[in-house]
Amino acid sequence: VLDLAAARGVEDRVHFHGGLPSELAWERLAACHVILCPSIWREGLSLVWLEALARGIPVISSSVGMAEEVLRPIDPLLVQPVGNHMAFVDAIQTLTKDGKEYSELRERCRSRALACFGTDMWVARVIAGLDQLLAGA
Repeated sequence: VLDLAAARGVEDRVHFHGGLPSELAWERLAACHVILCPSIWREGLSLVWLEALARGIPVISSSVGMAEEVLRPIDPLLVQPVGNHMAFVDAIQTLTKDGKEYSELRERCRSRALACFGTDMWVARVIAGLDQLLAGA
């Protein structure tokens, strides 16, 4: 990925933060335009996706776990094939080239996170689960 960033002349704008303690993580990530998750693991629903989306930070991920269900409805470019780093680079360039469209993308990220995964939805799912449990008792 670093070689691709250098070839495109954006290596000074690409930062790998690595693991950060929770108290520092969002302080450092707040200035990010996009968060990349080029995972090869078949993880489920990454909390960092939800935290980033709720902050209006787009997440571009490999097609793993719930990427199709969570990210693709926001924008298909947020989901890329596993191992295709060039697709990640192209997606970043496309999604951030127009300031107005990028701002709209950020708002879609925030709206989807809150509408689908916010506290109100979580409470509604817990209540529905409890109702099902009690109905079967």
